[in-house]
Amino acid sequence: MTPRDKQAGFTLVEILTVLVIIGLMASAVVMTLPREKPAIYAQSEALVTVLNGAAQNSLITGRPHALAMSKTAFAIYDFQDGEWLEVKSLPRPDGVKAELRKNNLAIKLTDDLVPVAVFEPTGLATPFELVLSDFDREEILVSSGDGRVTLQDRET
Repeated sequence: MTPRDKQAGFTLVEILTVLVIIGLMASAVVMTLPREKPAIYAQSEALVTVLNGAAQNSLITGRPHALAMSKTAFAIYDFQDGEWLEVKSLPRPDGVKAELRKNNLAIKLTDDLVPVAVFEPTGLATPFELVLSDFDREEILVSSGDGRVTLQDRET
């Protein structure tokens, strides 16, 4: 054996050190990845965005827009030519319950989509609380009447 043969290749310690470093880097990347949001939170965020968009569209177009609800779905309506026309439909995910409150009173939802909160072209809106809940989380969408809808969350 020549001295050159002893220096060829990597030692076991060197290989294990590189593997440990790669493992640490991979775990750091995995730890920084965003976690998947629960369906109820994603639904709440989407609904807040759509409702605030409807309020802004009402200001821009000069026509009232409304949140319509049924037992299974949400929709945005636009008031044109004396009638409410559906602009956007948002089905509710399975397992998510919705409760609408006006003046701290629960409003009974029907099987048909019905406008329940109106966004006026003046910037005002129907005050309401929309509570979305599943088995471990509750999201509350609030309109205080100023044309903005905000999201509050609360663990149940």
